[in-house]
Formats: sequence, structure tokens, C-alpha cells
Amino acid sequence: MMMTGQKDRRELESKREAKTSTFSYGSQTRSSEELQMGEKSEGQKLRETALAKDQTDRLPMADEMFFMPFSGALCVFCDILHSSKPKARIRLETPEIIIIDDHRPRAEFHFQCIPRRHIKNITCLTLEDRPLLLDMGSRAREFLDSARLEVSEFEVGFHRPPYNSVRHLHLHIIGPRDTITEKYMFREPIFASVESVLTELLSVKENRFISRRKK
Repeated sequence: MMMTGQKDRRELESKREAKTSTFSYGSQTRSSEELQMGEKSEGQKLRETALAKDQTDRLPMADEMFFMPFSGALCVFCDILHSSKPKARIRLETPEIIIIDDHRPRAEFHFQCIPRRHIKNITCLTLEDRPLLLDMGSRAREFLDSARLEVSEFEVGFHRPPYNSVRHLHLHIIGPRDTITEKYMFREPIFASVESVLTELLSVKENRFISRRKK
């Protein structure tokens, strides 16, 4: 009888865990039910925003661009940006960006530079975002200098979709190089520097202009 009771308790606990499975980042935790409700309530608004936005200057195969209000069910970085008590350690704050510790560091030092405006990934950038990209790159270098870390020993760049783990644009600041694990994840073609992304944006704009002129 005792064995049966223990078995029943294990089954109930297993079902309860499956029902309330959670997604967490630091102290930010949401149940699977909350995630589904959040996606359902916000998803339509985000799709409408994406459809309304002009596609002209986007990189090839651009996905939706979300200018997203705070919603913990949708974006862990937005949670950090809008939380009054973020658990992620914030190293630097400006009106445009924050720099935080990566929660799963892949090197001795691993930080993320995150824009306050929600942009899904690099394929959603336009030429209007050029000042933001330049600012992110500049802030990353300034931060390393202020921390007395050698900029030349660090990789600074973005993961190309689908290799970005969070659907909110973030610039990796990781190093020194000889301490990086999974080095292939921080090299082209998976990893793109700020300069590479800027060059691609300009190239897309020029090619589309030439194409229209020929017609």
C-alpha cells in the first residue's frame, strides 16, 4: 500500500510539473499557461505593427520587427529592461542601451549590449538604425576600456538568425578569445560584427536603388 501511495504521489507531482513548466531568466519566471495567454493577447498587436511597417530598407529575408511594450511573457530582455528589480547585473545604462552580464557565459568575460527598443534581430534592422548600431559598438568598446579589458582580445558581434537565442537584438561582448568555449559560434558566418551588419545594410540599400533605376 505504501508503494502504491508513493507511486501516486510521484505521478501527481510529474503531472503538476508538466502543467506548470516554466521559462526563466534570472528571477523572471512565467508558467507555460501564462506564456500562451501572453502570446495570444499580444501576438495580434505585434503582427499588425509588423505588417504596417515599410519593408524597403530591410536586409534580405527580414522577419517581423516588433516595437514591443513590456510583456514578460514574450521577451526576457524586455523583462530586465522594465523590471524595477532586475536580477541580471547591469554594468552600464544609457537612454538607448544597457550592458548586462550574460547569464550563461561562454568565456571568462561575457556581456550583452541590449537596445531599449525591441528589435527582433539583425535582419529587422534598417538604415534608420545605423546610429543605434554605431552607438552599441562604441558603448561596448568604452565599457571594455573602463573595465581595463583589452578590446583587441574580445569578439563583439551579433548572432545571425536562427542562431540568436533570444528574440531581442543583443550584441555579444565576449573574451578573451582563448577562453571562449564553442568558438565556432562566435565566428562568421554565424557571428557578424557591427561593421559587417552596417556594410550589409548599405549594400541592400544601394542594390535596391540600382534595381529601381534600371526599371
